Amino acid sequence: MKYQLVLLALLLGCTGVFAQNKEWKVYSYAEFFERLMAEQDTAFTLSNAVIVPDSTTDSLHEYRLLEYNWEESTYAYNRKDTIHIYKPVYLNNVHFVDRNDGFNACISHVYFHENVQLIQLANVLRYTRSGCRLRLPGAENIFPGRSSI
Repeated sequence: MKYQLVLLALLLGCTGVFAQNKEWKVYSYAEFFERLMAEQDTAFTLSNAVIVPDSTTDSLHEYRLLEYNWEESTYAYNRKDTIHIYKPVYLNNVHFVDRNDGFNACISHVYFHENVQLIQLANVLRYTRSGCRLRLPGAENIFPGRSSI
């Protein structure tokens, strides 16, 4: 009887976990930056989204591994110009995927002039390649002499 009650409690407890129903929006890297640039508000906010590379639209965000090195690998990026973002960016529960069917994409050559708030993000720093500067408020306390990465 004791085991049946424990099993019943576990089953009832797990139903709440599986009952969560979030509406996930899926965007390509190009769509993400189009939305970011077109936003008319003073700040850009995005929640519950997945950014997935699309080989038909994301050629500017593609990167290729040229040389693998344990300490620092060498990459080639298709984007040569820099995207400048002049508004605060708030990303909540946004997940960046860097590979899709052998096509690699990342955030590169982007300069955020205002603060970027990242809440429950997956892979944004892992897939943020050279040429991207994130201003981090208070980072000078963590990285002396630096307020961006």
